[in-house]
Amino acid sequence: MQNSLKWGALSAGIGIVIGLIMFLAGISLNPDLAWVRWIGFIAALVILFLGVREKKMEDPASFTFGKGWSATLMISIVAGLISSVWMFVYAGYIEPEMIDMTLATQKAAMMQNNMSREQMEQAMKYSSMFISPGGVAVTTLIFYIIGGALLGLIISPIVKATGNKNIETAPEPVI
Repeated sequence: MQNSLKWGALSAGIGIVIGLIMFLAGISLNPDLAWVRWIGFIAALVILFLGVREKKMEDPASFTFGKGWSATLMISIVAGLISSVWMFVYAGYIEPEMIDMTLATQKAAMMQNNMSREQMEQAMKYSSMFISPGGVAVTTLIFYIIGGALLGLIISPIVKATGNKNIETAPEPVI
């Protein structure tokens, strides 16, 4: 569990720092610069890999696919919990314009698709449940859990295959 806490907190922390940098630079709501968010995703992948590798190094001989998958999932759950709390604070208090902009973009898309007023009102009613600070927080947590489960299917066999399964520790030096 200590492994999951350490690597999950690191993953969430890096994501939060990247988000804050984007906010402070004034580019967080710029759709042309959405690619910057990929930096956080790549960092999260590297952190997941390092966390699972550390788990393997605790007992290389007994490391299995299942242990690697569960380590990936646990790291993702910790990162998701921290990130969802952060997203609630961010969307509710730091940059609430994000919610308004997302709802306005959805409304514009509905108008472009020639939806009737009644259809738009119904769709916006449901959208506003998910596009709110609480909705963003819950969606973030779900994304992290599903993403961690899927990434574990890829990361675990890679970590299992890397390095020698029967790593022997070096003998203690005699002093």
